[in-house]
Amino acid sequence: MGSNAFSVVKHASCPVLTIPGKWNRTEFKKVVFPVRLKPGAIEKYDYTRSIIAKNKSSILIVGLAEQENPQSFQYLADLVNLFKIQLKNDNVDFSSILYHSKEFSEKVIDAAEELDADLIVITANLDYDLKAFFIGPFAQQIVNHSQRPVLSIRKTINESANELYLKKIILQNWQGPYMQFGY
Repeated sequence: MGSNAFSVVKHASCPVLTIPGKWNRTEFKKVVFPVRLKPGAIEKYDYTRSIIAKNKSSILIVGLAEQENPQSFQYLADLVNLFKIQLKNDNVDFSSILYHSKEFSEKVIDAAEELDADLIVITANLDYDLKAFFIGPFAQQIVNHSQRPVLSIRKTINESANELYLKKIILQNWQGPYMQFGY
């Protein structure tokens, strides 16, 4: 896509759908849904629920945990399992795959290509860390490099919801010091 598309995503207060120029499909039958250990990770489902129902979509949940933190993989699995319960309750067809990785955006794009997905749904966190300083945040990498439509949704959870998320999902078994995720 390019930097113009991400600029729109970055400044928009509403969900943004970016579609590659040569894309010609009109339905979203196969949806890739990345889940990372970030606040608002599965909140985007609320926005896409009607799209998924209308298209009778199947979802591939792509769980992404950092390689440097083996314990994060279990936290990710717990979060994905909570999401699976919601999908079952909504009668949505789904599958999931979990990755330990350093290259989250590459894993998502590769999974979308392998599935021949019609849509990638991301949370447009503008998370900046040292790596993102050099190559751009996760959302920017997906929007700029995907050959598939990307629906970018800004997270809307507030600080109290963030605190609840961290306590229930991420820190339930953690014995070390408390660290809040950045945005």
